[in-house]
Amino acid sequence: MPTRRIRAMTLFLCALTLAPISPACAKSVVPHDALAWWRFDPTGFGSAATPRAQRETVLAGMRAAVSSRIIDDRRAASALEGVLVAAEVGATEHTLCLLDFAAERPPDGAGMDVQRLQIILELRTGADHSAYVRTIRAILVDAPRAGGDDAAAGAPRQRVLELPGGRRGVAFTRAGWPDWREVSWSSHDGVFVVAMGRGALHKWFEAQENGAGEGPEARWAPHRASVDEARPAGEVFLEAYADLRTLRNAYPEAFHSGRISRVLATLGLLPAAEVMAHARRVRDDPGAQPLVVLDTTTTPQRGAAPVRTPLSESSWPGGALPIARPPGTYVIVSRVDWAELFALAMHVLLASTQDSDADARRASMEAWEGAHGASRDLLMGSLGPWLVVCDSPTPLLPIPGAATFIAPLSEDADAAAARRALENMLGPFRDRVDLDPASVWSLRVDPAGFLRLPAWGIVEGARARVFVGGWGVPVVTETRERLRRE
Repeated sequence: MPTRRIRAMTLFLCALTLAPISPACAKSVVPHDALAWWRFDPTGFGSAATPRAQRETVLAGMRAAVSSRIIDDRRAASALEGVLVAAEVGATEHTLCLLDFAAERPPDGAGMDVQRLQIILELRTGADHSAYVRTIRAILVDAPRAGGDDAAAGAPRQRVLELPGGRRGVAFTRAGWPDWREVSWSSHDGVFVVAMGRGALHKWFEAQENGAGEGPEARWAPHRASVDEARPAGEVFLEAYADLRTLRNAYPEAFHSGRISRVLATLGLLPAAEVMAHARRVRDDPGAQPLVVLDTTTTPQRGAAPVRTPLSESSWPGGALPIARPPGTYVIVSRVDWAELFALAMHVLLASTQDSDADARRASMEAWEGAHGASRDLLMGSLGPWLVVCDSPTPLLPIPGAATFIAPLSEDADAAAARRALENMLGPFRDRVDLDPASVWSLRVDPAGFLRLPAWGIVEGARARVFVGGWGVPVVTETRERLRRE
């Protein structure tokens, strides 16, 4: 594997797509010149309370599978690595921050060659940090695609780091690795910080000591204010920000052509200077669990007023929904145009396909549309205008996004016809998709079935029929039992 390729960074950055801060600890300071960052506080979510001992059995097996060659399918191995990292950090308060980045297209025109990279993951936990070190080494150091099987790389080399504030850390590298591949970490005062890129830890702790970055003068302050003005007061537990203008300058080719450019154009973000995501808990009913309220904000150019897009409701719609408010520690409810959402998902899928595979992917999608488009239209037409998301049943692994997704069917829908349409749509994928005797569909992520997610199905209750899917088979079976009791 070329040492400057982006593979390891992609795993590290993309798999960690959500992360936290704690009300019990002071927030970390995001440096004022950060290119992108996010924070996520899982406190209050049911999955975060799952005992570590129960999760560790599953995580240990996943680490072993990542470090070894037990899964030789590249995409399946990538998915497993992403699930492993997300499961490790999903229960822990943390901040993820991209401090520096520059890249260019390689000569063959595919992928990217990293020139500079500094990225930080801060986990605020007083727990034993050794498990995190094992996961870091499994993915970023020992995994074959991280260079762990490269004899030319030689034995790993470590050195002690002296850091601002009297902290100490450890840096890890191999012969031939460029500066951006260096992995380092520091553990102190109940906080564990891991970094990629030489000098990243020093820059991060320097900002913590100086306290420069957060405040009303921060570039992201107007984004926060626009949501505060429009939404009910609540506990903000997730924020994510990206300075697209600076990222565009750091890797201009990606914004002119290729997958990143196409995906941003599909999402309407290509001309944006900044984008930010926001999530807060809102108590619309003192006797019920909170609603999670989601928004995005964008600016067309630096300094312009942010444009807010609401993604969910801030109160339960009551009788407009044929199901009761589900149990759990949170609920999200959104109005959805299913045909529009499905079309957007297909456009994003095609946009994110490598140039070399785009023609084949497009031909495959067109063939599927010709054979199964009518079934797709029938299923989409059977769904009502609402999507409900909750964490009942509680996921075993606290992976952000591991939830239960419930889409009630419309009052006049034919559930049996919708079920047949779904089966017809999935016909071409039966080599990876299974249907069990309880009418629950599941996806085999790897060919051996080591990882099976998500699961989904159409279930009927006493007064409602719903399409339900999520992190595993219990999502379907337990939702079915609850709806039958309502």
